[in-house]
Amino acid sequence: MGRYYTGSISGKFWFAIQDSDDASNFGVEYKYLYYYHVCGCEYEESKPNLYCSSCYVSYDEHMKDIIEDGIEEHDNQTWHKSENEIYYEFKESDIEFVKNEVEKLESLVGNYIESYEIVEKNDEINYDLKLSVPDSENPHLELCARLCLGKQILYCLEKNKYCTFFAEL
Repeated sequence: MGRYYTGSISGKFWFAIQDSDDASNFGVEYKYLYYYHVCGCEYEESKPNLYCSSCYVSYDEHMKDIIEDGIEEHDNQTWHKSENEIYYEFKESDIEFVKNEVEKLESLVGNYIESYEIVEKNDEINYDLKLSVPDSENPHLELCARLCLGKQILYCLEKNKYCTFFAEL
């Protein structure tokens, strides 16, 4: 079982090596995802609106549906924060920072990577990797994992001028 990330880039976090928020090391903080009760609409900002304005005309209408739906743990809120995923949004203005961090990591642990190749298939950007030493002999696996993710983010940014993805927690 592993944790995945999907969106502009996709892949699997390195098991027991890489945290789900590892992309924060490239200058962008993650956002929590919020979901509205009943309708399930998603909200990606720092704090959701009082009610889902796409589906309801008022807070009272939304709360009425929540109560009718039998949702007991709502604390008078029409939404809940996801405990399963976070969201990253890299912009064109982040390219230089990401590039600098990738270069730093490359100089530190690049020699542990024998080959790294971006793989694009069905509008997904992933990568293939071959390490130059076995995992058990590599004291820098966490940094190698971070470098691979950083290269993936940088490639996506340079290609699309943005890179957004969801990361499982």
